[in-house]
Amino acid sequence: MTRRVQMRFTTNSLNNEMATLYGSRRWMRRVFVECLEGAIRATPRGGELEVSHLQEGARASIVVHDTPLFDYGAHGADAVAHRLCKHVLALHGGRLREAFDGERRHLQIELPTGAPHRNPEPQLAIAQAQHYARDLAALMNRARKPAHAAPVGAN
Repeated sequence: MTRRVQMRFTTNSLNNEMATLYGSRRWMRRVFVECLEGAIRATPRGGELEVSHLQEGARASIVVHDTPLFDYGAHGADAVAHRLCKHVLALHGGRLREAFDGERRHLQIELPTGAPHRNPEPQLAIAQAQHYARDLAALMNRARKPAHAAPVGAN
């Protein structure tokens, strides 16, 4: 607010059509906060930040338009935030990437959706259901593996 940066949020879906995203609410919130704070810092004072939510079949994307969100050559806080966000998203089956539209640079957060998004094309719905089943099976498999166990006889 002190920098007078305005934000515009758009979506290609109605609220009741947005698919569910599963995962740790706390960690996903941390990713979004890190990304939005970085985008606000990169936006000129009095500027406008454009953020879009895109529902794309089996994936949902949050796009921060026209912003060099993280200084990829930097060290320090931006480098740590960038690595943290990439790691958390990877643990949730997603990714953090740069996208280019002509000369504009965008930051894109991609995540798999939860329950299949209803789509009028049955092939897309089937593909999304299969993707969801693979993601769920991988998460359940990871949960079954024991945490790093201490060696027998270790004190």
